[in-house]
Amino acid sequence: MPCDGVDCNACHVVEMGNTILTWLIGVMFVVFAAILAVAGWGLVTSGGNQTALSDAKSKFKNAFIGLLIVLAAWLIVDTLMRGLLKSGDGTITGFGLWSEVECL
Repeated sequence: MPCDGVDCNACHVVEMGNTILTWLIGVMFVVFAAILAVAGWGLVTSGGNQTALSDAKSKFKNAFIGLLIVLAAWLIVDTLMRGLLKSGDGTITGFGLWSEVECL
């Protein structure tokens, strides 16, 4: 939390949420890289074993599908939020993050 005690307000909660969201996206990419490394190691060490080879290929496929699902969900939410929050007429302007809240 970026504040102490009684001087906290709603903007501090939103700022903390944005920080957590950014951190979670970073963790997602680290997990994705780890799954790819494990799948690559399984692919290299399969040694002609068809079961190990198919398991490694399945890990690759599932990692990419999971990443695409997460990124597509983020894109859908981002597009909807920018469409709803900018000027109210549904036009999407710019590429700024909708999750950046400016407090006065």
